[in-house]
Amino acid sequence: MSTYYRRVWGVLLLGWLSLYMVRVGMSPLLAPIMQEFQLSYAQAGLLSSAVFWAYTAMQLPSGFLGDRWGHRRFLLVGTFCWTILSLLTSLAGSFASLLAIRFFTGMAEGTYFGNDRPLVSHYTPPQKKALGQGISALGMGLGMGLGILLAGWIAELWGWRWVFVLYAAPSLLAFLLIRRVIREPAAAAPADQLDPARFSQVLTSPLLWLLYLSHFTVMYLFWVLGTWAPTIFLELGAPGVGGSGLYASVLGLVSVPALLISGALSDRLRRRPGGTFRPLVYSSLAMALLSLLMGLGLEARISYQWFAVLLFVCGAAAWSFFPPFYALLADSVPPRIMGTTYGAANTAGFMASLVAPWVAGLLRDLSASFASGFYLCAAVLLVGAVCCLLAARLPAPAQQGA
Repeated sequence: MSTYYRRVWGVLLLGWLSLYMVRVGMSPLLAPIMQEFQLSYAQAGLLSSAVFWAYTAMQLPSGFLGDRWGHRRFLLVGTFCWTILSLLTSLAGSFASLLAIRFFTGMAEGTYFGNDRPLVSHYTPPQKKALGQGISALGMGLGMGLGILLAGWIAELWGWRWVFVLYAAPSLLAFLLIRRVIREPAAAAPADQLDPARFSQVLTSPLLWLLYLSHFTVMYLFWVLGTWAPTIFLELGAPGVGGSGLYASVLGLVSVPALLISGALSDRLRRRPGGTFRPLVYSSLAMALLSLLMGLGLEARISYQWFAVLLFVCGAAAWSFFPPFYALLADSVPPRIMGTTYGAANTAGFMASLVAPWVAGLLRDLSASFASGFYLCAAVLLVGAVCCLLAARLPAPAQQGA
């Protein structure tokens, strides 16, 4: 048990890497897919959002059921299903079929977050809680970076369909390693599992609702960038789909230093009263400012190299939000409803993914520029910073002794 938590971190990191490769592989392929299926920017944004509609709907039920039936079971079902669906994506013959396959991919991927975060929290030593959340979440950033980067190159060599054939391989490996390595924690007592007072904390705590809203604002910007950054780089003059994917991959790759540094600092700050909330506020304010600068830069037609610099800094601010956020959620509720809490938080966060790509695409259609979409991101993130400031003044539900 002394080092087992490191194996848990590594295997769940790989699961996130494979999940994000399948998820974001679509982003640098939007241009050729739009051309093949004759899609508008709004339709392309809808296609990008399809995976998130199902993903979001699955968050709360998968976390809730994982608390009761076992988190490992849901991880196995999810990784196996999105492996198969990645292969099926390569066979889509119409916009409708592609939309449907991406929707079911979102359902499969929606089993992961509410069941892997409680396992990380359970097996990680308390003094390393935020660091463990950060390291295991590295797969999100690495998967995003590699998923965008490799998709552009693969598409230029063999066409966009081969991206999803090749991306099924790491997903299958993740399934096999979860099956071999991950152990289910000891089951909770049935009376504790079904205690309605404990479950009600997830949906009635003012502090949790403020945290859920702050997560929404961060994810709004995150998926505007995750969806449209490759297209923006093409519009700014980046050389081809491969080149735009290379620059857009910065958003994922910057997660490595951001998550490690944020996780380590957050563990130190957590020992001080209110210390966990400070990085959340700072991250939100930094993202709001950088969103404003991105909008101004697009209006001024800055070079794609300068936009890459802004993307790097903004990505660092965004990824720095997550380790203290995940650790704070774990500290705020009893362990028996942790999966449900993570599911509720990610439901709120990924509500943004349902609208952000489409709204940004629609504003691009209406204004012929992505600048207005980034101005909206800045306003949304200011609301998130206010939510964090208000949450810092409230007691955690666990402290209220429900």
